[in-house]
Amino acid sequence: MSKQAAQTTGADSSLERLYRVGELTQFHGYKDRFYVYKLIAQGLFPRPVKIGHISAWLESDLIKWQRARIAERDAKAAADTTETTSEK
Repeated sequence: MSKQAAQTTGADSSLERLYRVGELTQFHGYKDRFYVYKLIAQGLFPRPVKIGHISAWLESDLIKWQRARIAERDAKAAADTTETTSEK
């Protein structure tokens, strides 16, 4: 669709990719889809967007979740390094 056609129809050419539950393993590594729903219930994983009876996750939400996990890891590593250094 051309940019002009997108503007005319109101279509957004910057729509995000949606991931179904079976595709989430590339983001979190868990094989059990029920574990994903457990994490959601605990507030530890992004909530899906409902499209009819289908659940799908926005790519941006998954990337934010990944970055938060990386930041937690890095903060823990920095704290561990500081703790180890101060013990010497």
